[in-house]
Amino acid sequence: MQIAICDDEAYMTDLLTTTVSKYFARQNINTSVSCFSSGTALLASDINFRIIFLDVQMKHLDGFETAQILRQRGFNHFLIFITI
Repeated sequence: MQIAICDDEAYMTDLLTTTVSKYFARQNINTSVSCFSSGTALLASDINFRIIFLDVQMKHLDGFETAQILRQRGFNHFLIFITI
């Protein structure tokens, strides 16, 4: 399963990558986690993600704007918004 984490804070992408990877490993589900530091970088990817974690507050494109563009492009899988 392809999973994306999009957050402009490296600490959060590291924490989420570890947490998500451990969770799915316990469920015996193979995953690949890709990290992006901006909505623009995520939108440039051609990977077919099943789950995307989006930081609500990012520079340039925030999580909500990125989600809107993803939906307009036909993304119909899970979007999970994160913030601190």
